[in-house]
Amino acid sequence: MRVFVLAVLALLSLAHAQPPSAEIGLLREEVAVRTQRLAEIEEELTSEVLGTDELLTLREELRTLRTDAQTALVPLEQRIETLRSDLDRLGPIPAEGEPPESDALKEERVEISKRLGDLAALSAKIDLNIAASTRIGEAIAARRRDAFTGRLQQRGDLLISPQLWTGAAAEFLGGAEDAIMAANGWRDEMREKGSLARSLLYLGLAVVIALLLLIPLRRFTERQIFRRIEPLEPYPSRRVLVAALRTASKMVPGIVAGFFLIETLKFIGAVPDEAEDFAEALWLGFLALVFADAAVSAVFAPLRPEWRVAPLPRRSLLAVRLLAISAAAILVANMVLARGADLFVGSPLLSYAQQGVVAVSLGALLYLLSRDGLWTRKDDEEEPAPTKLVEGEAPPGAPETPAVAVEPDEPKKRSFFGKLRTLGRVLGGLSAGAALLGWVNLGYYVSTRAFLLVALFGVVMAIRAMLRETVRVLDKDFSSTADEEDEKLLYSWIGIFIDAVAVLIFIPPALLILGAEWSDVRGWIVDALIGFEVGNVRISFGKILSAIGIFVVLLWVTRQVQKTAETQIFPRSRIDPGVQNSLRTLIGYVGLVIAFMIGVGTLGFDLQNLAIIAGALSVGIGFGLQSIVNNFVSGLILLFERPIKVGDWIVTASGEGIVKRISVRSTEIETFDRSSVIVPNSELIAQAVTNWTHKDKMGRVIVRVGAAYDSDAEKVMRILQQVARENRDILNYPAPAVVFEDFGASSLDFSLRCYIRDVGNSLRVRTELRVAIHKAFREQGIEIPFPQQDVYVRELASQSGVKEGVEEPSEAPA
Repeated sequence: MRVFVLAVLALLSLAHAQPPSAEIGLLREEVAVRTQRLAEIEEELTSEVLGTDELLTLREELRTLRTDAQTALVPLEQRIETLRSDLDRLGPIPAEGEPPESDALKEERVEISKRLGDLAALSAKIDLNIAASTRIGEAIAARRRDAFTGRLQQRGDLLISPQLWTGAAAEFLGGAEDAIMAANGWRDEMREKGSLARSLLYLGLAVVIALLLLIPLRRFTERQIFRRIEPLEPYPSRRVLVAALRTASKMVPGIVAGFFLIETLKFIGAVPDEAEDFAEALWLGFLALVFADAAVSAVFAPLRPEWRVAPLPRRSLLAVRLLAISAAAILVANMVLARGADLFVGSPLLSYAQQGVVAVSLGALLYLLSRDGLWTRKDDEEEPAPTKLVEGEAPPGAPETPAVAVEPDEPKKRSFFGKLRTLGRVLGGLSAGAALLGWVNLGYYVSTRAFLLVALFGVVMAIRAMLRETVRVLDKDFSSTADEEDEKLLYSWIGIFIDAVAVLIFIPPALLILGAEWSDVRGWIVDALIGFEVGNVRISFGKILSAIGIFVVLLWVTRQVQKTAETQIFPRSRIDPGVQNSLRTLIGYVGLVIAFMIGVGTLGFDLQNLAIIAGALSVGIGFGLQSIVNNFVSGLILLFERPIKVGDWIVTASGEGIVKRISVRSTEIETFDRSSVIVPNSELIAQAVTNWTHKDKMGRVIVRVGAAYDSDAEKVMRILQQVARENRDILNYPAPAVVFEDFGASSLDFSLRCYIRDVGNSLRVRTELRVAIHKAFREQGIEIPFPQQDVYVRELASQSGVKEGVEEPSEAPA
C-alpha cells in the first residue's frame, strides 16, 4: 500500500510541477525590490512640496506595483493549495504505537512541507506589499482631497473690488495688444511674400462655404428627417432618438465647416505652431456652440410639439432656448479665453476675474433655467387638492348656503423634476453668491460642473433611447402591452440591462467633470472590470454586466424558441392545443432556469454552495412560504400530469368556465360572463374538479318533458326518438335513449338522453330539442300539462244563513 501511495505521489508531483529553486529566488528578489520601492514612496510623501502632477505619478506607480503583486499572488496561491492537497494525501503522521512510515514517505513529507513553508512566506510578503500599496494610495488620495477642498475653500478678493478689475483690465489689454501684433505680423509677412490677397480670398471662400454648409444643408436635412418620421408614432424613447438624429444631422455640417475653416487658416499660415492649442480651442468652441444650438432645437422642437422631448408651454420655448445657448456661449468663451490667456497673457489675476464672471453668469442662468414658471411637465402638474367643506355647510353650487373652502390638511408633494429644479436654483444662487463674496473657485466649480453634468446627462439619455429603439425595431412587441408574463420578464431584463449600460457610460465622464483625473478613473474602471475586494468578497462589475447580458440573451433565445415552436412546429403537428401550451410553458421555464444557472456561474458562484444554501433555506421556505411552494408544485403537476389544460371547460368550487392560462402559481378561468377567476393551483389538485372536456369534447344532454295522463306513452317515446334522430348534432353512437321516469303530480314524466360531439354546444342543442319537441307534440295532439289545484271556500254559518255545522261546497278552478 505504501509503495502504491508513493507511486501516486510521484505521478501527482509530475502533473503539478513545483517551481524550481531559481524561480523561488526570483520571486524573492521581486518582492524585495517591490518592498524597497514602497518604502521609498512612503518616504517621498513626507515632503510638503509635492504637487498634483507628482502625486498622480506616484499614484500610478503604486497602482502598477499593486497590480504586479496581485498578479504574482494568484499562481502562488494555486501552488500552495496544490502542496497542501499533496500533504493531505500523505495522511497524518503516525501516532505513537502505530507502525512507522517508510523513510521515502517521510522524506517526501519533509520536502513538501519545506516547499509549502517557503511559498507561504512569499505569499505573506506579497500580501504585505498589497496592503502597503493600498495604505500609501489612501494617503495620497487623502492629500489630494485635502488640496482640492482647500482650493475650493480658498477666498480671494471680492469680485466687485475696483483694484481687481483695474489690474485684470490692464492684463487683458496687454494680451489683446499681443494678439493684434501677432495678426499684424502675419499680415506683414503675407504682404512681403505677395500672397496676402490670395490668402484673404481663400479665407473668404472658406467662410462662404462654411455658411452654406451651416444654413441650407442643415435645413435640408431637417426637412428630410421630419418627412420620414411623419407616419411614426412618437414613443418617449423614439422622441429622444429623433432629437439625437436631428442633433447629429445639424452637427455634421458644423464639423465639416469648422474643419474647413481651420485647415484653411493653417494652409494660409495664419496658425503658427505655438497657437495650435488656441486654434483647437476655437474649433472645439465652435462645435460646442453648434451642438448646443442643435440639441436645444431638437429637444424642444418648437415647430413639432408632438416630437418635443421636454413638453414646454409655447411661451417658455424662446426663453429656455435663449438661456441654454447663452450658457453654452459662456462656457465656450471661457475655454477660448483661458487658452488665449495661456498663449498671450498668463496672468493669475485675469484668470481669477474671468472665473468670477463665469461663475456669476452661469449661476444666474442656472437659477433662471430652474424657475418653475418655465417648465410644465405632465408629471409636475399636481391634481388640485380636494376642497374641504365646513361641517354643516352645503356643497358648492347650492345658492342658498355657499360652501366655505378651507386649506387641505396635507401639503402638495413636489415631483422629481420639481425637486431637481429646486436643487438647480439652490446651486445657481450658491455659485453666484460665493463668487461675489470671494469664493471664486467654489462658485466656478459648482456652476460649470452643473451645466456640464446636465449636458452629459442629455447625451447619455440619447444613447439609452437609441438602445431601446434598437430593441423596438428588432422586436415590435417591446413597446406593446404584452399579457404574457415571459415577455414582460424578458423586456424588463432588457430594460434593466440598457439602464445599467447607460449608468456605466455616465459614471466615468461624470467623475472627470467632477474633478477626478483620468489616471484615477482609468484605474477605477480596470478595478471594477477585473474586480475588487470588499472584506473577503470580490466584486467585479464586468462579471455582473456579463452575467446580466448572458441572462438577457438566453431569455431572448428562449423566447425565440417558443415563438418558433408556436408558429412553425406546433401548427404542422397534431398535438393537442393544451399540450402545445404546456410544452411552450415548459420551454420557458427550462430556458429561465438555464439562463439563471449560467448567469450565476458567470458571476463566479459555486453552484454546489448555492445548492447548500438552497437546502438550508428550504426549511424556512417550508414554514413561511408553504402556500406559495404548494401552488408552485401544484402548477408543475398540472403541466406534467395535465388533469386540466388550456381550453377545458371545468367546474370548481371557485367558479365554472374555460381555462385560459396555467402558470406556476395560479390558473386563469374565464367564466361565461366574460369575467376572469384566478384559482390557486393547489385548489385544482387537492379538491374535486369537474372537467367536461378532459379526454374529448363529447358530452351528454338531457331534456325532460311531461305529457298529459291521457297520452299514449309509447307514442310519446317514439316522437322523442324521432326528434333526436332529426337533429344533426346528436350522435348515432351512443344512440339516444328515452326514459319514462315517473308518474308525476300532473303529468307523465319522460327524459330524452343523447350525446353530442362538442359539449360546448349543449345549451344550443337543448334549445333546439325543446323547440322540436314542442312542435311535434302540437302536431300529434299531445298536451303538455301544467300543475292545477281545486280550491274549496267555506263560509261561516252566520254569513251564509244555513244551519251551524252544515257545509256547502263551492268549487272554483285555480
